[in-house]
Amino acid sequence: FVNNLGSPVDPVTGGYIIVDWLGDWNGDPGSGWAVAGVSNATKDHVLVRKCDVTQGNNDWLLSAGTNVVNSEWIVKANEDWSDLGSVTVCSSITYGCTDASAFNYDANATFDDGSCIAVVNGCTDSTAFNYDATANVDDGSCVAVVNGCTDSNASNFNSLANTDDGSCAYTASSLISACSDFVSGPSAWPYVLVATTIADGSASQAAQTFTMNVTSLPTGGANFRVYKTTANGSNFFGNPVALVLGSNTITVAAVTFDRAVKFQFSSGDVEFDALSLNGVASSCVVSLPPPPPPTSSLISACSDFVSGPNATWPHVLVATTLADSSASQAAQTFTMNVTSLPTGGANFRVYKTTANGSNFFGNPVALVLGSNTITVAAVTFDRAVKFQFSSGDVEFDA
Repeated sequence: FVNNLGSPVDPVTGGYIIVDWLGDWNGDPGSGWAVAGVSNATKDHVLVRKCDVTQGNNDWLLSAGTNVVNSEWIVKANEDWSDLGSVTVCSSITYGCTDASAFNYDANATFDDGSCIAVVNGCTDSTAFNYDATANVDDGSCVAVVNGCTDSNASNFNSLANTDDGSCAYTASSLISACSDFVSGPSAWPYVLVATTIADGSASQAAQTFTMNVTSLPTGGANFRVYKTTANGSNFFGNPVALVLGSNTITVAAVTFDRAVKFQFSSGDVEFDALSLNGVASSCVVSLPPPPPPTSSLISACSDFVSGPNATWPHVLVATTLADSSASQAAQTFTMNVTSLPTGGANFRVYKTTANGSNFFGNPVALVLGSNTITVAAVTFDRAVKFQFSSGDVEFDA
């Protein structure tokens, strides 16, 4: 109240005895004063004193506070009259999450402090293949890691593997028709692999074996058969045998006479990646080096990142700063194609300055293998925008 009804501009000249305080004497605040971290809370809001505040406060900054916990006020929506005509008194307030559906619901909390965390179902086992660093409730979806070659172009591709262990091998293949180890045969058996002839003398008497690993067969399949000469010089033709995908092998037993042995094939459109005749590998197929890995980098090795504010966020990608003036008002986007994540995963978050110069930190977002992107929307004021990362052991190729 006041004992001088003149035109006071502060408590001293006005002779005020302050019993409580709302706002300050520091000039026009614009639309309103901030309360409990809410901008312009004294405009188009309803303010309710907390139940444990039993007397006025002549320090407006302490009374207004900076968040829902240290403020003496509850900021409600405009025209929320639910507390009209009543006064609630309490000895203390227990802050916490009062949303029963939240992950961190606190049944003892009497005042919601904005800390509620939504339930995120997923795999919470950090050793699992599909571990989700953002999940806080395990939903039983965890899949065990299966190491192996995950490149379907490799000769040892493992369709059951979900984690590549660097074991992939790459082998060239050949068609029978393109391989010079085969000679021309009769019309029904146009391709022939000569194992031995009478001209080889006693060497022709040994067992004769061919092995072929077939990777592709023509429509309708393909067959092979054995041709050999007998002790009396006659010709012998074995029954046709269907070639199959994978390993095919046959051995013609040893004899005590000189002879010819040949393996005849019905089609040149048989593709194979391994062929041996009597233990000698064919030169038609060779092992190839693996394809070169894509150019990649670790965050920790990339000069585009600067040091972060603390050990939790040690690496920072600066999108724009106040010094960029009006250019900083544009939308800011980063995109990263992640090829490898450290054990336990890694997160990023947005840091930006607001219209009143305050700092804003977004919620952590888990990086995933593959493309990661986020856009911070355009504004009408100069600002800083940075993307902070929790680990330098994130590997990316774009």
